[in-house]
Amino acid sequence: MGASIYVAGQNDSVPNQDLETIFVTSHRDGRKLSALSTSALYISPLQIKQSGTTRLQQILSEQPGINIVPQVNGLGSGIQLQGFNPEYTMILIDGEPVIGRNTGLLDLNRITLNQVKQIEIVKGPSSSLYGSEALAGVVNIITDQSHDNNFRLGLRESSHATTDINGMGSLHSEHGGLLVQASRYATQGYDLAPESYGKTVSPHQQWNAFAKYHYNTGHHEFLLSGRYFDEHQQAQYLVNEIATSGHGLIRDWMINPVWKYKMTERLHSVFRTYYTKYDATALLLNDHTGETISQDDFHQSFTRLEWNPKYLIDQRQTLIGGLGYVHETVNTIRYGNGGGKYQNTSYEFVQYTLRPSEAKEINLGLRYDHNNVYGGQLSPKVSFITPLFNNVITWNGSIGSGFKSPDFRQLYLDFTNAAGGGYRVYGREVLSDKLIQIKDQISGYLKDISNEPSIRPESSFSINTGITWKTNQTMRWNLSYFRNNVTDLIETEPIAQLKNGSNIYSYFNINKVRIEGADLSMQCQLNDAIKFTGGYELLYAYDLNQLDLLKAGKKYRRDPASLSSVLMSRSDYYGLSERSRHNVQFSLLFQPKESVWNASIRMQYRSKFGIGNNAGLVQGGNVFVSEKSGNDILDRYDDFVHGYALVHANLGYNGFKKTEILIGIQNILNKTIPSALPTLAPRSMYVNINYTLSKNKN
Repeated sequence: MGASIYVAGQNDSVPNQDLETIFVTSHRDGRKLSALSTSALYISPLQIKQSGTTRLQQILSEQPGINIVPQVNGLGSGIQLQGFNPEYTMILIDGEPVIGRNTGLLDLNRITLNQVKQIEIVKGPSSSLYGSEALAGVVNIITDQSHDNNFRLGLRESSHATTDINGMGSLHSEHGGLLVQASRYATQGYDLAPESYGKTVSPHQQWNAFAKYHYNTGHHEFLLSGRYFDEHQQAQYLVNEIATSGHGLIRDWMINPVWKYKMTERLHSVFRTYYTKYDATALLLNDHTGETISQDDFHQSFTRLEWNPKYLIDQRQTLIGGLGYVHETVNTIRYGNGGGKYQNTSYEFVQYTLRPSEAKEINLGLRYDHNNVYGGQLSPKVSFITPLFNNVITWNGSIGSGFKSPDFRQLYLDFTNAAGGGYRVYGREVLSDKLIQIKDQISGYLKDISNEPSIRPESSFSINTGITWKTNQTMRWNLSYFRNNVTDLIETEPIAQLKNGSNIYSYFNINKVRIEGADLSMQCQLNDAIKFTGGYELLYAYDLNQLDLLKAGKKYRRDPASLSSVLMSRSDYYGLSERSRHNVQFSLLFQPKESVWNASIRMQYRSKFGIGNNAGLVQGGNVFVSEKSGNDILDRYDDFVHGYALVHANLGYNGFKKTEILIGIQNILNKTIPSALPTLAPRSMYVNINYTLSKNKN
């Protein structure tokens, strides 16, 4: 089934919900699910297993309030949380960031779910604890560790010649243990436009390996984990009507030692180090001549050192702090011939927790980041939880700020698109020098940059609040509201025109955005065998600069018949692209007690949305672009991607002694939108077989 929806503050009495599950992401220390003061979602290992999904993108796509946003050409997807673009949500594994945002998005299919214990999703800004990129929230994948001596072998066969083989073994002793997992995933991809050259999603193979060792003496705990990912892609594309073939290679690995030291009963300390490296290369050759048509590379590394002390002042008060240092490097031909680029960030954070009673809590958090490029950034946050009406209703809320620092692309990009007419894009740190170098090619300037300051981090001020109502022992409701005011959004603007007629672009702090909405969710245990969960999100996202122009009577659109300019009204403006006004999710789980059978059906509905100005091609035709009115905003006269529903179902049998079988269908209705959502795969059938050999069971 889809993940159950946990809302901060609820005192869960719905059967099968584990109240003792520890949620660590929202406060940096473990809390029971019933004691959170922030809006959050929780996905348990049982829910991952019952859904039949094997990749992070698949399980997140079924969660309420989360949309999958694809890249052009189907090369990966990101998630949209509370209406924010994917680059504003931090993706963590065991509290450490995943890197490799090649074009602003992370390919979520890089992350397998085989070794995952649980997934924690915090909605709302989390920069007070995690810094940049956590402006919209955090997704933290918590990996498992050994609990007994066993071996598990899994096989998944599905449509499109897709095979996933995985194995996991663990050894456990009195003070620790070792867990090792490895998998191989291979697919022939799929083609949504057979008349075109190449496939919508190209064939590729992935290898994953993960290992985690832990040792605990009571006062000392040592953890050492490592991960390795390797992907090979085979591609065929039409580039400027030229048939090309090539390959791509992605490698991603990390190592994460952690030492936890319990100095006294009140004073605890955690030392953590983390190193990860991401490499991606791609090469396309002319099928007839062998000439190189396109070549790309991207190399990124991330190193972090952090000390995280915790002091228990008394039974009602806790103080958590942190000191850290990050060194990050990027080297790519996209940034010209200037060699590798780097950023250094030092940071400090502190969080104070007061629990006036067992059911009440107040959290005060503050973080300061200092970067060698963009300077300092302060991120405060306050959150609370309190019961109302004899604990029947629980109220929680948070107020805080988040930020996202300028990325390497916005600072150092040196890009010329010969296929797109020769336009150029320069990062702000190299812009002045580049304009001097090509001054003889410039016909005129569109923007005076002589007095323009350096680009600043994007920042937000956010409010999240909600109530949870437990109507009886088998049903609960939650209603929450969120509002985010974002300033200094970094956008591209034309700054000069070349003599060949094409433009030069760079990055500037321009837009102010307001994103607000409401979530409604419900869980109900209908009887001993059937459980229902449902969620609905209402979302509004507006560019405040465009609203000001509309109010001032300065915004026009082009009439498609007469081609004349027509003054727009406020009601004509729909909002930001890639955002649906309505999102609905529900799941129905059938699992009778003491039965060897189980089944589930899950559905997600997304209402209409617009597509921004994504210049480029996908296999099978031009990218869908909504803009028809000639005014660079999404209005009711533009083209929209129509609303659609996705339905998934599966049936499981665990009557064998050591083997479990799960068969299912993804995208039963076979809904595809090649031009707008190339990663929305067609109908797929699968069978999962898991064999477990265990010496001693929990």
